[in-house]
Amino acid sequence: MMVYVPEGEFIMGADPATLGINPDELPAHSVYLDAFWIDQTEVTNIMYAQFLNEIGNQEEGGTFWLDAEDPNVGLVLREGVWIPRSDYQKGERYDFSTTTNFPVFEVTWYGARAYCDWAGKRLPTEAEWEKAARGTDGRIYPWGNSDDECRAEVMRCEGWITGYEMDVGQWPAGASPYGALDMLGCVWEWTADWYDQNYYERSSYKKPTGPETSQYKTIRGSSWEIQIVPITKRSKISPELSDAALGFRCVMDTD
Repeated sequence: MMVYVPEGEFIMGADPATLGINPDELPAHSVYLDAFWIDQTEVTNIMYAQFLNEIGNQEEGGTFWLDAEDPNVGLVLREGVWIPRSDYQKGERYDFSTTTNFPVFEVTWYGARAYCDWAGKRLPTEAEWEKAARGTDGRIYPWGNSDDECRAEVMRCEGWITGYEMDVGQWPAGASPYGALDMLGCVWEWTADWYDQNYYERSSYKKPTGPETSQYKTIRGSSWEIQIVPITKRSKISPELSDAALGFRCVMDTD
């Protein structure tokens, strides 16, 4: 399922008075985007398994799209077929009967891009991701300006017991103004853009797509591992790397 984000202007970046921001989130600036659709949740294990079963776990950027050797990975190859793990554990306390609807993780940027291409979509630009997460009113979090940690899947939420990823879409109170879920908490998400800590100082007004090149790709959001952060939070990782707290979602143009 996808949700619609209308064309128009929004404020990207942080107010310097906001607690917990970093210099790379400054300055706040106006950005215009065309309308687009964005996945309501991150791509799941079952969705990525369908992709791998059609075209295989290919190598790109010096590594495989999915790090199938990592003990945290939620997919397994059995008798030539990729399936979500049914024996997934994270320590003694955590036991899940299936990871079918977990966000897929341990996927490189190349693997995320390949999936979106296969699905007839693409990775979101950093600007598209932020607009989908916060709307046009400059809010600090997808749901507003209250730092209510139980609107997202994070470690400090009272009553949050799994200590790891859960099925996507389990925190509807944390929805963005357009209905996108899990934009904070759960897993970080790949974007299409290269990372530059000073990019906002020269970013174009209309449909910015990030710097031409860099060592890192920009990731957005936050994961289950940390407390709530402002939706303007930016981070980076090399595109050939993957992580157990990093997934992705796709976007699609309206025309």
